[in-house]
Amino acid sequence: MKTLLQCGLLSLFLAATLPAVPLIQTYDFTGTCSDCPDFGFGTLTASTSSNVVSFSFTYNSDWISYTIPSASIYVNSVLFSGTSYTYNPALSLGIYGQGAFTSFGGSGNPNAAGTTQEFIAFLRQPNGNWFTGPNSNSDFGTNGNFVALDPGNTAGVPEPASMALVGAGTGLLILLKRRGTNA
Repeated sequence: MKTLLQCGLLSLFLAATLPAVPLIQTYDFTGTCSDCPDFGFGTLTASTSSNVVSFSFTYNSDWISYTIPSASIYVNSVLFSGTSYTYNPALSLGIYGQGAFTSFGGSGNPNAAGTTQEFIAFLRQPNGNWFTGPNSNSDFGTNGNFVALDPGNTAGVPEPASMALVGAGTGLLILLKRRGTNA
């Protein structure tokens, strides 16, 4: 019984020291596009690892498309530097970064067709008005809103495979200990 208790304590210790899986939060943006034929769609991803939050943002409309793989986030014009992130629609949100900006061209599109590496901005105001593009007004509109797809939780958890390995290791220790005691 003492061996079983020791193995159980060892398992708990190992499970507590396993690295946590990064917390990933995803927010989907939809807004009515005032200057392009349809809607604007975006996805903001916040990934927390070792108390550092990194962001990426992807945007698409009938006129333009881009991805900012490493974005800077400004909340009410202040650079975000926290250790966890939750979107607040009552605050203005600015997303800035470098990415491949693709314009599909077409009648009324202020950007000629083609793809270039650009500094890109996405701005969403508390009233739902929004602007985006390499000059912040390639697409603009109203009723822009982010909806949390995967709000996640505040603490990472070990991967199920890691827990299975801990369990298997504990079982092996118990088996070896019993064999040694019986011999």
